[in-house]
Amino acid sequence: MSDIYVGSTTVHATVADGSVWFSKSNCAPRKFTKNPSDFLNSSYCSNIQEMRIFALISNSELIRDAYTAGITNGFRVLIASPLGLHTQAARQHPQTVITQSMALTNALFSVSPSSGGWHELLAQEQTIYTAASQLANNDEPAAVIATLAGHPLWLRLKFISPCSDAALAQIIAMLRDPRWYINPQHPSKMRRLYNYMGFNPMHGDITAAERKELAIAVWRTDAKVPAGISKHPRGFLWRHYYKLASSGSQVKAELATTGLFLRFLRSVWLDVIAEDNPHIAEPLFVPDYFFDWSFPKDTFSAEIAESYKRYTVGLLKTKIGTDG
Repeated sequence: MSDIYVGSTTVHATVADGSVWFSKSNCAPRKFTKNPSDFLNSSYCSNIQEMRIFALISNSELIRDAYTAGITNGFRVLIASPLGLHTQAARQHPQTVITQSMALTNALFSVSPSSGGWHELLAQEQTIYTAASQLANNDEPAAVIATLAGHPLWLRLKFISPCSDAALAQIIAMLRDPRWYINPQHPSKMRRLYNYMGFNPMHGDITAAERKELAIAVWRTDAKVPAGISKHPRGFLWRHYYKLASSGSQVKAELATTGLFLRFLRSVWLDVIAEDNPHIAEPLFVPDYFFDWSFPKDTFSAEIAESYKRYTVGLLKTKIGTDG
């Protein structure tokens, strides 16, 4: 039988039960019975211009390897938020995933990248998906940490002190992209991310509750809290916690402080992503604004902001020295 896919330019792909389902040239989805590596080396991925993949956890390895294959074979990889698949059942049905991928591509008014729509995968993102693949394969936390250790996001978030490397690495690998948790109508709101992280019992489940505990563990580590940490700029999360706990519930203070951590993570992450966008001239994360908003009527907020700026300048100097 002749290969009706030859000469097509776009492949839609997803992984289910170890096999790849795909469509080329908007034909009906079909199953490639071998693993993702074999698929990427097959004739179905030759002479194409792009590959589109929903960024499901199960697709992390495919996304990671497709980026490398794309560099070698001259095609680009585009990914979109799995939230474009509106139900868990849809995400688990490969034919539905492929059909929805084609529909989202062909839509007259597609979702913007800033809200989880299609965008081209970049080198820094491949690092994130490598970590996500390791997490999905239940690799040791040390392996995930090692993958993320040189990433700009990781380096900037390590401003937080004390910080659990294992918890932070898992959070980054689970979230993969902060743009998926933005409401286009209310982009400054945190509700979608808070719901995913288990802050709202009405929207959460056991897995979401575990994610919440993991987020708490990032700053509330098992290690003994250093004396005077709330007076150190890098201990800003503990400063926030102690201030709230001194006048109210410790449980509520813990939750609010974890919310501040997630806001910091999202803000810094979006800023890192924007640095790769030539159309965005100004930084998205302004320390003075962020910490002033986080610590109203607290003059120490200015010292936290200055400390963060000095910290990031130090990172830049280190990178220049390494590159040089």
